[in-house]
Amino acid sequence: MQLTGIVSGAALLLASAAAANAHPHVFAEAKLDLTVGPDRTVKSLRHSWRFDDLFSSTVLMEFDKNSD
Repeated sequence: MQLTGIVSGAALLLASAAAANAHPHVFAEAKLDLTVGPDRTVKSLRHSWRFDDLFSSTVLMEFDKNSD
């Protein structure tokens, strides 16, 4: 095989390759709220997590078998 054939084949292979599209499996949003008193001490912390609907429904189906 000639060098031009190898180069042409490699160029064709690289030109036809598509980019791999990946996505995260879970969309999550974390939020931390804190309350500070007048004496500058922390009075409360509240940490909340919000997950996407698909992940939430999957967790409910797989881990909450008795629906409680």
